[in-house]
Amino acid sequence: PAIGFELGPNRLWIDEAPMMSQAEVWLELFTKDFPMAADHFAKAGVVRCDAIEPLGEGFRGGWITNPANIIHMLREPDAW
Repeated sequence: PAIGFELGPNRLWIDEAPMMSQAEVWLELFTKDFPMAADHFAKAGVVRCDAIEPLGEGFRGGWITNPANIIHMLREPDAW
């Protein structure tokens, strides 16, 4: 199970992932307008990788990878 805690203004989660061979930091990035942000990132060559984990019908967000191939979530603050 995940362990979550707050560090200043940041909420951090530590997940057990025995299949991972190295530690990674997955960031959760917030935007007021997900479609606009997703379009901006796509034009910049940022890769969407929504197959990482289903986020549910109508979820206003998605998964992206950074240039080091580390996964991040981009979403609206009230996307859940």
